Amino acid sequence: MKNLIYILFIIIFACNLKKSENTEPVLDVSEEKPIENHQPKTLFDLIRNKKETAYNLPKDFDFSKNYTEKELKALELDPSKIGADEYYFLSDQDFLEKEIEGLSFQIYYRHSYGNQLEKILRVQRIDTVFDITLAGKYSNGSEGSTFSTEFRNDKRFKKSWADIKMVKDEADIRAYYIDSIWTFYHYDNHLNLTENTEFSSKYYKAIKENPETGKRDTLFERIVSLGKIQNTEFLYGISYANYSKNLPETISIYSKNKETIKQLEALEVLGAYIDDVEMFTIDKTHFIYIEFFETSGNAYSDFFAVNSRTMTLNEVEQNHSYSKLPDSLQIFKGYGIIKDAEDNFTSGYTLRSDSDRTYYYEEKFQLVKENGKFVFKSIDTILNFVK
Repeated sequence: MKNLIYILFIIIFACNLKKSENTEPVLDVSEEKPIENHQPKTLFDLIRNKKETAYNLPKDFDFSKNYTEKELKALELDPSKIGADEYYFLSDQDFLEKEIEGLSFQIYYRHSYGNQLEKILRVQRIDTVFDITLAGKYSNGSEGSTFSTEFRNDKRFKKSWADIKMVKDEADIRAYYIDSIWTFYHYDNHLNLTENTEFSSKYYKAIKENPETGKRDTLFERIVSLGKIQNTEFLYGISYANYSKNLPETISIYSKNKETIKQLEALEVLGAYIDDVEMFTIDKTHFIYIEFFETSGNAYSDFFAVNSRTMTLNEVEQNHSYSKLPDSLQIFKGYGIIKDAEDNFTSGYTLRSDSDRTYYYEEKFQLVKENGKFVFKSIDTILNFVK
């Protein structure tokens, strides 16, 4: 009898043990997926054509009608307010790569008064509808104006207006006086524009054409004022060469006191475009900031401190902590130290590892004076894994 009870006890214990094994949760490591930190695309990333110029406007419009039912409905036109020489043409071009909730866009062209053509972006939100002119040309014989725009990055928008007057028209050379205004804006993800800075310049442009080869070249320099410190005005000039490329060759900074002009700095641009030049002040010290960018997406800058006693320039030292990054991470694309409207200084880089992993590195700086020189001191660094 004891043996029978012992055998039953063994059987019950074994059953309970098997039941416990079957109900125990099992972690399947093979189904674990790494969590990836994907940075969402900004409005700037989604814009298809970030740069619009007057020279890229189409010419093949059908002027048999001022508008069609398509324009009348999409743009909510009032026929009673449309002049006889005013035409509307709806474009099939998409402003963004994909739609954004709460925002819709429509691109259209407006032709008026014979020689005026504009490319316009209609922005529609839940609370309002408004237009932003992207490009335009306005001609009147030998004189005319052009209007261009560019989304420079995810914060800055640029409008460019140029009044052009031809002063020489000969067989192999044409010359113009050009009066330009560049206005910079900040914008947000709802496309609200806030004016930031404005620059203007007047310069003479001569284009010489080789009658044998048809090659056109231009050499000219524009002079733009950055502002005054006491009785000295600071200016910068940009020299261009090889009209077919239209790339700046050098940028020079000058001081002007009464009628005396001195060249303080001359920088070779090395194939980059000049994105911004401005003079700003921190703690009663004046600085000149020049930002360059390349078509590859890389950007860099130069900073100069103004000696208000001698009215000379001293270059600000830039020290980056990315030199301390592991050898396994290589800089793929990025920008050097740049300044925003609130005088914050940052640099950022996309990094790639040997295993094709992508990281984003950002560094923040403070402009300080050490041992009689101005330097950028790193105050914070952030390294994020992207994918």
